Amino acid sequence: MLAHQHEAEIDQTLSEMARRPSRVRLLAHSGPFVRGIHATAYLRDSALAALDLRKLYGEFYGACPFVTVLDRPPEIGEVVGTNFAHVHVLQRGEEAELLLTLDNLIKGGAGQAIQNMNLVFGFAETAGLDYPGAFPC
Repeated sequence: MLAHQHEAEIDQTLSEMARRPSRVRLLAHSGPFVRGIHATAYLRDSALAALDLRKLYGEFYGACPFVTVLDRPPEIGEVVGTNFAHVHVLQRGEEAELLLTLDNLIKGGAGQAIQNMNLVFGFAETAGLDYPGAFPC
């Protein structure tokens, strides 16, 4: 099957936010790294031409302590060992390319559980999770 396992859930969330059917193509890159994920998502939709996605992403994630919208492509070494996700948005008219890096063992699982536990029990959302990583590694 020519699809990534997480495309369906991304399509569902994207469609809910867009209030109409939307589709994304997701490519998870492999490389010489022990941990972490580098993924690229591609979108094509005529509605994108009227939007400034970089600005929208910055506003949407601006208050999120663990998501950083970068002005340059992210590097996986910057997020290894952290609960951070780095995103870069490129756009040309109705086409968009989103680059993402995160540590799948921290942000993808354990760190997310701690972040949720912190919120449930009224702790600071960042408690125990603000380790900046070891970049450059």
